[in-house]
Amino acid sequence: NVISNWTDEERHKLGVLITKTFCFLTFRASFYQSDFNVGNFVYIKENEKIKLGLIDFGSYRKLDTKAVDSLLAIILNLSTLSEDKILDELSHAGFENKKLIYLKNEIRQLANLIFEPFLTDDIFNFSTFKMSESIEKKLGDKKWWFRSAGTPEIFYLVRAYAGFIKIMTTLNVSLNIKKILLETIGNTDELKNKE
Repeated sequence: NVISNWTDEERHKLGVLITKTFCFLTFRASFYQSDFNVGNFVYIKENEKIKLGLIDFGSYRKLDTKAVDSLLAIILNLSTLSEDKILDELSHAGFENKKLIYLKNEIRQLANLIFEPFLTDDIFNFSTFKMSESIEKKLGDKKWWFRSAGTPEIFYLVRAYAGFIKIMTTLNVSLNIKKILLETIGNTDELKNKE
């Protein structure tokens, strides 16, 4: 593993770069790496600069801009959205509303669990983030409604997100993910307070 001997500062810089890459590809370019894992990038240290090379272009997928806007609307406005609006945005993102409706009472907490790194307006530590286990604990047998509600395209996006989380956990860095997201995607006025 090429990054195993990197210093904490270098791993931190790489974590920021990977987060910016994930945020830009997913939320601005609407074009993401569906197999987001450490082996699908090239890591370069050059004159104290960290560079990230993208490879395995066969695994890149286009994401519908309406889905991107809906996911961002949830991230930016979750605390003010009604449960019906969260369900509506998730259905625009690619989930089947007729299945998600069975999770209406849990949907806000579920969204908080899923998007926690992007909702926390402080340093986020991925080593304590156990998304799958938290969802399992919260939903119990209802987890199948959530899993079956996703389209194949959402499955690839969830897999990419899980890969991002795994990379950040492996790097063992703590970052303000929300701040990096907002800096990376720029103007979000059209999505703020979307009710």
